[in-house]
Amino acid sequence: MDDQDLTPEQTPPQPPRRRWVRRHPWKTAISAVVILFVLLLVIGALSSSSSSKNTPTAAGRTGTASPAVTVTPSATAASSAATAATTAEHLPGIGATKADWNASHVMDTHGTTVPGCCFNPIPSLSKTAGENVDAYYTVNYAGNRVISYSMRFVPISIDTANARVLAELPGDARTAWTRTLGTCRQSEFVSPTLARLLGPAPVGDTTGGVFVEFDSDEHNGGQSVYDPAEVDTALLSLVSYPKASDGPEC
Repeated sequence: MDDQDLTPEQTPPQPPRRRWVRRHPWKTAISAVVILFVLLLVIGALSSSSSSKNTPTAAGRTGTASPAVTVTPSATAASSAATAATTAEHLPGIGATKADWNASHVMDTHGTTVPGCCFNPIPSLSKTAGENVDAYYTVNYAGNRVISYSMRFVPISIDTANARVLAELPGDARTAWTRTLGTCRQSEFVSPTLARLLGPAPVGDTTGGVFVEFDSDEHNGGQSVYDPAEVDTALLSLVSYPKASDGPEC
């Protein structure tokens, strides 16, 4: 029987046709480039990580760098300011250096006056021609410091005289005790500043004590007397008497 005589139901099955896929060379090339690019990125990242871990620190070792130590400027400035303040500290009177004392007082060089003993002449108090009368006299020194002297006033009240004496001391001075005897009045002042600056040798005033005696001798013909309304002299000395009973006689 010829094939043309077969009915559709009688037509023999045909083998499946093979399907051919057409490949494009340019797509394959692009895929290869993408893969290569990704590999390069991975290699670069690994290399960078290894390099950062092995970077030498400031101490010449490998590993994580230590944080830098920072000095606080304010602390350094405060320390420097404190040192400068101590170095440049000037005392107004008792305990002053010779340089500071001479810079704020006028030395009396008249006649036979001993150089450095007397300062600030007061011509109005001279009783005779050529007499040298000074506001500060019998000034004494230990090393480079003034350790004692006497002050002379035109007669003033004890309150005014006491204020004049306090002006000779550092601002932190306080009164430790005061007593009045028959011919004088005595006071002991204490200053932490004097203790700090004058504690070491050669002065050795470790307590910062200043003993002061007020008198009214000069306008009474040199007789030992005390008049609270007419005080004319005060003796200042770097001597410590802790209690009034420790003080000397007038």
